[in-house]
Amino acid sequence: MTSFLSVLFTSLMPYFAQAVATALGLISIWALKKLGDKFAVDIQGSLNATVWQGAQQAVAYAEEWANKQIKFDPTTLPSGAAKLQVALGFLTSTVNSQHLDSYGQSKLTSILEAALHVTRPDLTPVVAAVSAVAAVAK
Repeated sequence: MTSFLSVLFTSLMPYFAQAVATALGLISIWALKKLGDKFAVDIQGSLNATVWQGAQQAVAYAEEWANKQIKFDPTTLPSGAAKLQVALGFLTSTVNSQHLDSYGQSKLTSILEAALHVTRPDLTPVVAAVSAVAAVAK
């Protein structure tokens, strides 16, 4: 009986070792993928926070630029598109200086529009209320 077990063990040992090695390889690949996903999310989150702060600074810069333009020539008001272009230029230079090349112009424009919406609340209800009060006052 022992000779049968020794023959069986001797003949199956290479296959068993190969199966164990394959299983360990798959487990290590899975673990490395999980760790990579975790760290990639953390890195992407910090990059997004950096770009978001840059977008808020770009909106503030564009507002300052518009105020300076009005002070320089009170007869012309800078358009929203002009302010967007100034903010986009500022944000693009900030992103390029920090070597964050994965953000394209359209993505930066979307981030700027979101930052503008956050920094400047929607005044439509206020304008409607002022218009209603002005109409009643007439």
